[in-house]
Amino acid sequence: MAGGWTLDTLKEYHDSKINAVEKNVTTAMAAADKAVTKAETAAEKRFDSVNEFRAAMKDQQSSFADKTQTDFRLQSIESKLDKAGGVSLGVSISASIIAGMIAATAAVVTIEVLLRHG
Repeated sequence: MAGGWTLDTLKEYHDSKINAVEKNVTTAMAAADKAVTKAETAAEKRFDSVNEFRAAMKDQQSSFADKTQTDFRLQSIESKLDKAGGVSLGVSISASIIAGMIAATAAVVTIEVLLRHG
């Protein structure tokens, strides 16, 4: 039988196809394994970057004053400013009274001098 299929040629044909498929599957599995390794490496690098960012944010957050502490300090400053404002108002009033007294004394002295010489 020239050019026809025999059991031996059919077996040889199927064996070659199976070998080709096995070779393709082996190649695909190797490529997939390589891709997974690259993806894992990239994910590790990304997570390292995320962890560095988290550490930086934690360090930054530790240097910030919390709301309770800030409110306490601001209330303390406001209280001191209110007290200082009262003191400064008192000093202004005292200075005005003293200036008024000096002016009144000067007026009395001036009037007395004019009355004696006049």
